[in-house]
Amino acid sequence: MSQLRSVLEEVTTIDLDGLTGEDLVAEIGEVVFGIQTLEVFMTRLLSRLPDTDRLRGLGYSSATNLLCDVGRMSPWRARQVVSY
Repeated sequence: MSQLRSVLEEVTTIDLDGLTGEDLVAEIGEVVFGIQTLEVFMTRLLSRLPDTDRLRGLGYSSATNLLCDVGRMSPWRARQVVSY
């Protein structure tokens, strides 16, 4: 996972000043694809913790509660992710 974090941190340092409007639109498309890919992966990770007892053992009452805490998501957004 540290490799993923490194790539994401690198992306935030990209210089946007020289990009044209078309370049920006293309980059936005790439970001959307990346977000969707990461959300699919997150869903796969969450599916490994379906057992409520396992979640409680980790200190979370639900997958929604876990995402609110670990993912710093709003309850609304966390419920949205869990329902995928």
